[in-house]
Amino acid sequence: RSGYIIISMFFDSEDAKIEQESKHSFESIAPGAREALVDPTPGRISSVATMDRSGRSKFQDEREYKFQCGDRARNGYNSGMGEIFRKVSA
Repeated sequence: RSGYIIISMFFDSEDAKIEQESKHSFESIAPGAREALVDPTPGRISSVATMDRSGRSKFQDEREYKFQCGDRARNGYNSGMGEIFRKVSA
């Protein structure tokens, strides 16, 4: 367990483009966001390749947390805010 707290949402590193239109909604995703990272390193700060109109130049990539997220899923999401919300609402 890392013990880190969540302090922010993950935002795309650059503006997402509409990739495809389904029957009920549009799917938007930033270019390259579906490619796997070779060496996921939680907490690493990445830099954008080209700055878009948002002005963001640094970001944390959610793909860096692939193994931690998989571990939480295998353990029934028994930690983190989800667990706290379940206990409070019971």
